[in-house]
Amino acid sequence: MGDVYQAKVEYELAISSYQQAITLEPKKALYHNNLAEAYFLQGQYELALTNTEQAINLDPEDSYYYNGLGLIYLVKGRHELAIEALQKGITLNSKKDGSQQFILGIVMGMKGNREEAITLWKQSLELVTSNLPFADFSSVNNFHLFSFLAFNY
Repeated sequence: MGDVYQAKVEYELAISSYQQAITLEPKKALYHNNLAEAYFLQGQYELALTNTEQAINLDPEDSYYYNGLGLIYLVKGRHELAIEALQKGITLNSKKDGSQQFILGIVMGMKGNREEAITLWKQSLELVTSNLPFADFSSVNNFHLFSFLAFNY
């Protein structure tokens, strides 16, 4: 139910739902990650960080959780930690969907490394288009956001 509430932008209900799920299955990394996303979307970055770290502790091989960790560090202005988390995600990402490269490009752009940012966005775009029609929704969103950034950066 948490996903439904989150999609409806009812974050308090999503948080409550994810907390209930964690009570029932405390070792399920995905529930901690989903809770982290809901906290992140509310701007509660410390709670998002705690739950993302818990998800990683429970399943350190899932590259997706490193996206969240990188984003949290990015919004907290901790760019070096964001880079470290995203590079770890790139190493683990067996789907090669381009998501970590995309977010890492944002970090590099914010640090003033424009050329490196563009290179990473191009890599992300190549990975997304090479995986079509199998790319997931987030990868397609990355493609659209890359297009916007490429022409407005």
